Amino acid sequence: MSFNTRERIPSWYDFNKTHWVFLLLFFTLNLFSQEETQIFNKRVLFILDGSGSMNERWQSETKWDMAISTLSSLIDSFEKVNSDFEIGIRVLGHQYHKNQQRCDDTKLEIPFSKELTFDKVNSLLKQLSPKGYTPLAYTIGESEKD
Repeated sequence: MSFNTRERIPSWYDFNKTHWVFLLLFFTLNLFSQEETQIFNKRVLFILDGSGSMNERWQSETKWDMAISTLSSLIDSFEKVNSDFEIGIRVLGHQYHKNQQRCDDTKLEIPFSKELTFDKVNSLLKQLSPKGYTPLAYTIGESEKD
């Protein structure tokens, strides 16, 4: 009965070569991940519904006014605790009336910034008014470009 050790256990050279390839791959991936971490910006994007249904009243005010007030307060609080984040707001359904049946009605109304306050957000969003459809899927797709 002959016993071939080469078939059972790889040679030192092959074993070592495999480890070198693995280590090289590991360090290469590690370098790439470090580069990505260094250029990574911490961002939060809020998507606000500006469609016609936001004109409906809920309790004593419209859904739109309630959403603006809540979002403004949330961003103001968030900025105070997390000053290294950039925050942006994309609004959907606010540029075209529902009769126009536009399913591409979305816009980054407040570009990413680290300096948003309650007053800034509130005053910018108060200039808008809810009007149209709710193109949520399209908006999510467009937000990837922000």
